[in-house]
Amino acid sequence: SPSPSIPHSLHAASMGHKVQMGPQLLCLSVVGLLSSFLSGCGSDTKHHSADVKPSITVSSMTVQSGDWITVSWSGLNRRFLGDSNSSAYLCTQDSFCKEVKGLSYWLGLFPHGAPRTAIGPQDWPESNPPWLETSPIKWVPINSTSGSQQFHLEADGTNLVFVLFRNGTTYPVEVAATDASPVVFSDLDAPRRLHLALTKQTGEMQVSFESHMLDPEAGVEWAAGKDAVNLSQWAPAIRYTYTKDELCGPPATAAGFVQAPHFYHAVLTSLQEGQVIRYRAGSKSMGWSPEKEFVVPPFPNKDAELRVSLLADMGVAYPDQTQYHWMEPYAGNTTTYASQAWTRDSSPRGLLSRLTRGANADLVLHMGDLAYATGYLSKWTYFMSSIEDLASRSPYMTAQGNHERDWPKSGSAIGGSDSGGECGIPTQTRFKMPTPGGKQNDGGWYSFNIGPVHFLAMNTEMDAGAGSEQLTFIREDLSAVNRSVSPWIIVMGHRPMYSSNHNLTGYNLADGPWWPDVEAALVEHKVDLCLWGHVHNTEVTCPLVAGKCVEDIRAGSYAAPVHAVIGNAGQSLSGFKGMPHWSHFQMAEFGYAALRVKGSSRLEMRFFSDVNPGINQLVYRLVIDRDAKASIVI
Repeated sequence: SPSPSIPHSLHAASMGHKVQMGPQLLCLSVVGLLSSFLSGCGSDTKHHSADVKPSITVSSMTVQSGDWITVSWSGLNRRFLGDSNSSAYLCTQDSFCKEVKGLSYWLGLFPHGAPRTAIGPQDWPESNPPWLETSPIKWVPINSTSGSQQFHLEADGTNLVFVLFRNGTTYPVEVAATDASPVVFSDLDAPRRLHLALTKQTGEMQVSFESHMLDPEAGVEWAAGKDAVNLSQWAPAIRYTYTKDELCGPPATAAGFVQAPHFYHAVLTSLQEGQVIRYRAGSKSMGWSPEKEFVVPPFPNKDAELRVSLLADMGVAYPDQTQYHWMEPYAGNTTTYASQAWTRDSSPRGLLSRLTRGANADLVLHMGDLAYATGYLSKWTYFMSSIEDLASRSPYMTAQGNHERDWPKSGSAIGGSDSGGECGIPTQTRFKMPTPGGKQNDGGWYSFNIGPVHFLAMNTEMDAGAGSEQLTFIREDLSAVNRSVSPWIIVMGHRPMYSSNHNLTGYNLADGPWWPDVEAALVEHKVDLCLWGHVHNTEVTCPLVAGKCVEDIRAGSYAAPVHAVIGNAGQSLSGFKGMPHWSHFQMAEFGYAALRVKGSSRLEMRFFSDVNPGINQLVYRLVIDRDAKASIVI
């Protein structure tokens, strides 16, 4: 999806610089020797008396993942507050991101032992200050000589330290740190961030989790039935991880890199439709996760009912209102509604929750641009924690977006450097999808059957033109669908075939010159619905072929695929160039969608706005009713 806009002053400052010392950075590096005569240098005790120095105190030195602590500071020099040419791209949880000028003091959270040398502005793609050898996990601006801030902490393989800087985020000067007394996690190696996925086989469920402990004995204990006394069944896990050398470029291989955990994937087999499965992940050595449960989703059946939650382009909202790479403050609304308990009342709140907890969503689809880490790999930790409550109860199936996959000469077909050097590796290692032959990186497309629907996931970052492996897969897969078992076909991917943000007259060829070939296959095999992201808004089309609506639909007949863009889950918002005849609904507000398919006769997709915390507003409904006089009801 499009990159968030970077304030002009920051963007301009970052262009044309390599990892090298300019005059200001040289000044910082020899501050102890030259502070007496170089402008802008000097310790924070200049203009202070000798006994007044900046200091940091932490409310608790031993924590568990998910805990909150209070960090206090004091002794800051009032003369330096706001005394800087630095700017910062800041957000709060209830307003759009904005630029703040004159920032001097700030407090950052770092892995213990990570180097923090100032490096000056870099020309890395998808990057931003603070410009340090290791980017902070999160940070807050400071505008008072003393104060405090609450931090929400997630374990990610190392203990943590807090560091106080002045002189802004472009050429920061360190003035205090807690290296001597790091925050220690008592559960550092515990298994966490559980999530589910479907496999190629009916009656199976993949359980994935992570830990920084390498343990060949790790796996999943489980049992069928709420009343089972013991988790008596066992599924061993296969381990994966990645190193810096497997990534493609900066910032992922530079300031954004953090050591990846071990990713474990176990498959539960011989499950029966509708069973309640209780499970926990881990081992005797690493410990055990809290017990989770899920309901086995409906098996392929033309008469089944299916509930699906739909997301794209979300990111993550940090709960402590700290600053971090490419903040997504509105993602919190979507993940909150997806995770909170549903109370049976008449309010319009929590529709997504009703599908995921109260009524057990059978499936979650996330059509690309997941965490928006783009090379700042600590952000994956917070994203995976934010979706765990949802993804540990319903299979969480993903498609790769440009901010997961794209990097020059890495095999992506679109080009560009939108992944920030990740080139798909962190995504594919975490989310093992049921791809043909298990290929995740060079392929990434796959399909599965659930209830009355056959789903096909494209990888829109890879070639799908004539003669390509992906187009061959699409044609062969669709031709093999048994419509007497799976009467509905839904195709999903990241970049949209149609978007009035890109082109008012027809195909979005800038995001796929192969769309005419793909569309021909979709029409030939009577695909009902296409789900896309990438463009940060919501849009629904008429049944559409070659940029023209297919009219005069008779009851029970097939017209053409309907396209729905749902890229509004939280990252940012995009507008529209206009409203062409084929666009039936447009919304530039944050939200999500929910899909319900009832047997072979009715598909209903509801679109919600969640821009206002605590309120979900139903704004649009798409219905494909094969028994109605008009098949498409909008």
